[in-house]
Amino acid sequence: MLIELIKASALLLSLCLLQSFAIRFINKNELTKQIVSGGIFGGICIIGMILPIEVTPGVIFDPRTVVLSMAGLFGGPVVSAIAAALAGAYRLFLGGGGVYVGVAVVIASTCLGLGYRYCVHKGLMKVNIVQLLLFGLLVHVVEVLLFTQLPADALERVMSTIALPIILIFTPATVLLGMLLKDVEDRFNTEQALSKTLDDFDRNVIFSKTDLTGKITHASKAFCEISGFELTELVGQPHNIVRHPDTPSSLFEDLWKTIKRKKTFHIVLKNRKKCGDSYWVDSQIEPEFDSDGKHIGYIATRFDITDRKEVEQLHEEIAETQREVIFRMGEIGETRSKETGNHVRRVAEYSKLLALYFGLSEDEAELIKQASPMHDIGKVGIPDAILNKPGKLDAEEWIIMQTHAQIGHDMLMDSPRPLLKAAAIVAYEHHEKYDGSGYPQGLSGENIHLYGRITAVADVFDALGSDRCYKKAWDDEKIFKLFKDEKGKHFDPKLIDIFFDNLDEFLAIREKFYDN
Repeated sequence: MLIELIKASALLLSLCLLQSFAIRFINKNELTKQIVSGGIFGGICIIGMILPIEVTPGVIFDPRTVVLSMAGLFGGPVVSAIAAALAGAYRLFLGGGGVYVGVAVVIASTCLGLGYRYCVHKGLMKVNIVQLLLFGLLVHVVEVLLFTQLPADALERVMSTIALPIILIFTPATVLLGMLLKDVEDRFNTEQALSKTLDDFDRNVIFSKTDLTGKITHASKAFCEISGFELTELVGQPHNIVRHPDTPSSLFEDLWKTIKRKKTFHIVLKNRKKCGDSYWVDSQIEPEFDSDGKHIGYIATRFDITDRKEVEQLHEEIAETQREVIFRMGEIGETRSKETGNHVRRVAEYSKLLALYFGLSEDEAELIKQASPMHDIGKVGIPDAILNKPGKLDAEEWIIMQTHAQIGHDMLMDSPRPLLKAAAIVAYEHHEKYDGSGYPQGLSGENIHLYGRITAVADVFDALGSDRCYKKAWDDEKIFKLFKDEKGKHFDPKLIDIFFDNLDEFLAIREKFYDN
């Protein structure tokens, strides 16, 4: 009897495992899978009843309790209902003295499986060996209790010959099948999660692989979507297919030098779509190796930063417009005093050069360059008769002329923009002198802002070398002598040293922006 029960259990366990693997390859919707799964579980129960252990005519035993309880636990209501309906219908078809007990066993096993499933989903129980063992014992104790409803002539024989073997064989069979199905389910869920992750990656990450020559071997859906190319159009092609003409070839030369040394390369690129439009990506390219560590190609992961780049470009356009407006305002101020626009351009270039050699950063030096054209913006408030007087100003006129520093400062001081704040400083302090004899505040030494000290050297150097309504341009030797004489008086001595140490560069700027 034990051997027969073991054989029957082994057969149904094998069939259940085959069912679990087969259901994975049904690429239909979830309901269809449940219907098919329920049909297979029910069919397995029918196979068991076709080859049963028959104690007396009409009283048969098979491992349908194991199958149906697991259908309830792992399949859920739809699967277990279909399996139970098929098993119950077939047991009714077979008939015999134990038919109603047989149907009751079908119903009880199914309900107990669903109850276990409910407890697992609520977090009250887990699917492990101990709890499966207790569950299997419960299912088959209930089955044995249902045997008490058999006809009296069969009950004694069943209890004495089959009841205990069923508990001893089917309980561990339940544990074994449960653990096997759990392993299959866990693997399936892991594969599903991995598949979803890979699909999400494919749809959302701009990804490509190439061989060692740089020919594309794979591209993600996201790559195809953003570039406008089909996968078949990309595979076999180099990445030049999406290269934008604005991107210099030297950049790709650096890229290849790096990745050929099996190192990662990070780059921001402007690419071209199939339709001709452009997009920006933040890219990371790294070598790919096989399981043996052999270098087989390259992997590139990109993130679409087109929106960010467009915002950056908009900000740059706004900043460039601001710089242009400031430069033009500086030119307007100089034009009122009949000076050329090249004066403010030269002062800007001199100021940046002095700032860099003084040790300021490129960004701050550029800020001074952009602010310095506004040094005389306050002259818009000075009457033409004074501003363009061909001779020397009298004392009263000179007092009025000096107010242009305050006027310029007052025009700009309330702006929160760093560029206009710097311009306000330049306008206010570029006529201060290192020894304190300047105007409008009489500041001295390093109490004068560095921006003002720099612009003072740049402005005076250019003004002395240019024709003005009240004077002719000085020759270089006369200018250089004045600078040496005024070192530590009018001008910051360190800036004068920088000027003479790099005189050729200042003269080159003057030559480049020479007034025609």
